Amino acid sequence: MNKFKCINVLRHFLEINRKYKITESQAILLNYICEKAMHQSECRVMEIIYLSEVGSQATLYKNLKLLIEKKLVDIHTDKIDMRMKTLTPSALAIKRLKELESFL
Repeated sequence: MNKFKCINVLRHFLEINRKYKITESQAILLNYICEKAMHQSECRVMEIIYLSEVGSQATLYKNLKLLIEKKLVDIHTDKIDMRMKTLTPSALAIKRLKELESFL
């Protein structure tokens, strides 16, 4: 039944997230970071911490830390202001995006 094709796409998306061992909240953060990179905009840690629609600041920080540990996000320290940290998707995150894209 072709009219329920969206269910298969959603199932594949969930399978890919499980493959990379990320939760839905982590996937939202990762997608946000990837989208910023695609638009060639900087994504700073503080920007992520204030995404209140995704979770509390503590939860966001924890999920960001897990994405970094899972090597899905690279973190860079500003050379001028060491307090400023920017985020970019890693090669592994780009690979995940390509897998997701294959189902569209």
